[in-house]
Amino acid sequence: MNVDEKILALRYARAFLNLGEQYLPEEEKEARRKEGEFKELRQKLSHYDMYLNHPAICPEIKLDILGKIEKTSSKSLRFIRLLIREGRYRMADAIRAAMEEVIDNYSSVSRGSVESRDLLQEEGLEKMENILAEKTKKRVVLRQKKNAEIIGGFRIILGDFFIDATLNRRIENLRKEILKGGIYD
Repeated sequence: MNVDEKILALRYARAFLNLGEQYLPEEEKEARRKEGEFKELRQKLSHYDMYLNHPAICPEIKLDILGKIEKTSSKSLRFIRLLIREGRYRMADAIRAAMEEVIDNYSSVSRGSVESRDLLQEEGLEKMENILAEKTKKRVVLRQKKNAEIIGGFRIILGDFFIDATLNRRIENLRKEILKGGIYD
């Protein structure tokens, strides 16, 4: 996705979510509900993407297909119809990702990941999130990833912030020191 499409996805996400300027917990909750509803609808429609994204099929036929797939009426469905009419349905997944970004920015949440050989215990993960929240002045949510290549320790990626506290990195640094002869000086 190029920069123009990213900007457009963010604009659609902001318009769909319609969040105010000042943070209100109820607005965040409602925005997350809308994003969840949209995500659920996208998953349901993903089986029909080859028709709904096909350039040779006119919007009226796509809307007819959509009407046969989904019988309920929701804000998410009306939004999907708008995207089809505007020829932007192919951007639906990018818009859904942008919704999460918009909500996170609105509610001062920073998302990242922590990789380790095994999943961390809940207390350890919460402690990491709290330490990072102090540093970033945002609420931090870390997603855990198992990485069998990590011998021990962990690696955290949070935006452009990177911490590599793995045994792998320490061994690699030691190996480099030995090869350049610096460890015996």
